[in-house]
Amino acid sequence: MKTYKTWEVIKMLSENNDLGFKTNIGNVSLKEIDDCKEMVWEEGTPFEINYYTLCYGWELIQEPVSFTDAVKAYNKGKTIKCNFDDDVLYYVPSDDFEFNSLEDNNGLCISSQEILNGAWFVESED
Repeated sequence: MKTYKTWEVIKMLSENNDLGFKTNIGNVSLKEIDDCKEMVWEEGTPFEINYYTLCYGWELIQEPVSFTDAVKAYNKGKTIKCNFDDDVLYYVPSDDFEFNSLEDNNGLCISSQEILNGAWFVESED
């Protein structure tokens, strides 16, 4: 997963309020407090920008999408991921894409259990 710098996180949050980011210290997001938008930690304390926080590496918090949305993203050329039964399966589109031949990173075709019970994600662009 791509790691972002603090300044990139601030820029991305200013462009999309719905994003969230995590670091080994905790999660941060943009919240509206007293009619102002502020970056806050998950417990609600303000995020302070200083020498230490500028050095943090951040990852985008991904929310699962429906299988249908994952397939739509796949059809647009994006890699999708399924978390199922403690496995992480990646589906990477190729130029000769046919949905009937959708295979995971192990060369196995998609199963009905993955479709019904898997947590689906669209991989972020690096």
